[in-house]
Amino acid sequence: MVILNARPEQVDLNLEKCALVVVDMQNAFASKGGMLDLAGVDISLAKPIIEINRQLIDKARGNGVKVIYLQYTYHPDLSDGGTNMSPNYHKELGLVLMRSKPELKGKLLVKNTWDWQIVDELSPLEEDHVIEKSRYSGFKGTNLDNYLRGRDIQHLLFTGIATNICVESTARDAFFHEYWPIIVEDAINHTGPDFNRKATLWNFEHAFGWVTDFQHVIAAMERKVIEGDFRSNVSQGGKVASYKLSDLEIEQCLLASKAVNGVWTAVDFIPSEDPKTKPPYILEVNHSPGTAGIEKASGKNIAKEVIQHFENFKNRIKVPEECGYFEVVKIEPFGELVAKFDTGNSSMPTIHGKDIKVKDGKISFSHYGKTLNTKHYGKYTAVTGGGEDERWVVDLDMEFAGTIYPKIKFGVDNREDLTSDVLLNREIMSVMNVMINARRKYVVTTKFSVEEK
Repeated sequence: MVILNARPEQVDLNLEKCALVVVDMQNAFASKGGMLDLAGVDISLAKPIIEINRQLIDKARGNGVKVIYLQYTYHPDLSDGGTNMSPNYHKELGLVLMRSKPELKGKLLVKNTWDWQIVDELSPLEEDHVIEKSRYSGFKGTNLDNYLRGRDIQHLLFTGIATNICVESTARDAFFHEYWPIIVEDAINHTGPDFNRKATLWNFEHAFGWVTDFQHVIAAMERKVIEGDFRSNVSQGGKVASYKLSDLEIEQCLLASKAVNGVWTAVDFIPSEDPKTKPPYILEVNHSPGTAGIEKASGKNIAKEVIQHFENFKNRIKVPEECGYFEVVKIEPFGELVAKFDTGNSSMPTIHGKDIKVKDGKISFSHYGKTLNTKHYGKYTAVTGGGEDERWVVDLDMEFAGTIYPKIKFGVDNREDLTSDVLLNREIMSVMNVMINARRKYVVTTKFSVEEK
C-alpha cells in the first residue's frame, strides 16, 4: 500500500490494483497541425502536459501500475461515428470539421492517420494496453470495464486531454462503474475557458472522486508502505530511495531536532506542495533515525560515521536538564537552601553568610543558626548593580537533584535582603548541565522543606 495525498482526503493505494489511464494523448489534441489546432483551439499547454505524462507513465511502469491508453478512433468510412440521428454526429469536433471542410475528410481521428496517432513522446510499449474508442467516454462500446475487472483494478489515475470532455466523461463513468477515479490535475489539458477546468476539478473533488497532482503521485509511488506500518520501516522490509532536501526542508528539520535537544535524530515529515517555498509538515522527531535505511539510500557507512563522531569527547553533549530560575540545593552544614540560577552572573557563585570572622587563614560565618569554620582562599572584588565589594572565597560541596558537585568556590556575602541564599553563575550551571526556564521556579525540586526554616 502507498499513501497518495489528494483532495478532499488522502487515498490508500495498492499499486498492483491501480491503473494509469492516459486519455487521448494524440496528435489531434496535442500537436501543431492536429484537429484542435486546426479548429483554432489554444494547445500551448500541451507540451508541458506531454512531459508530465511521460514521467508519470515511466514511474507507473516501474512500479507495477498498469498503463492504459485511450485512443479516439474512427474507421475510414466513419461508420462508427454515428448517423445523423446520433448526437455524436452533430457535436464531436472531428466529425463536424470533416463535414464542414471536405479537404479534411478522412484525416481527423481516423485510424492509421497522423492525427490519430499517439504523440511520439508517449508511444505505448508492448506491455501497455491501448483501447480504441469512438465516444467521449472510454467505457462506451469498449472492453475497458472487462479489462479492469479481469485484473482486479480498483483505483484509476486519469491524465490526458481534454479535461472537461473525454477525461471527465471517462472518469465519471468510472465512478458509476464503482472504480475510484483520481484526476491528476497538472497532467491534463482543457478546451475552452479556464472555468471548464475548474468546474471539472470541483466536481471530482466534491462529488465524483479525488484530485491530486504529479508530484504527489510520484512521491506515493516512491514511498513503499508496508501493510500495518505507518512509517514503512526498513527494519520491517520497507524500501528506501534517496530524496534531495530543499534548503527550507533542511532548516525546518534542524529546528525540529533542536526543539527536542536532538543530537542524533530523525525528523519524519510530509513534503509540502512547494518544498522550496512552503515548509514541510513535521510528523515526529525521534532518537532512532533508521540508520539501516539511511545507509541503503545513501550508500554510506552511517554507523561508522556516527561512532567516529562521538569518539571525540567534545561531541558527547548531554541534553541539558530543564530547571527553574529558583531551585533548592543542599550545602552542609546549612542544609537545604534556595539558589538562584542566574545566567547573567559571570562572576563567582555566592552564598549567604552572617557574622563573618577571618583569622589565621580561616573563615567562619553563620546561616540559619549554624556556623561553618573552613579554610579561605583570599578575596575577590565583586562588581554588582550596587557597586563593588570584596568577598572572601571558600570551597564548598553542593548537592543538587541527587548529584554532589565538590569543591565549588563560593564568595561569602550577606544576602539576607535578597531573594535567595545562594547565587549560582554560568560556569557552575554548565558543569551541572542545566537549562534555565526563565518563566518557572522549582521545576526539579520543591521549596516546602526550606519554607519551614
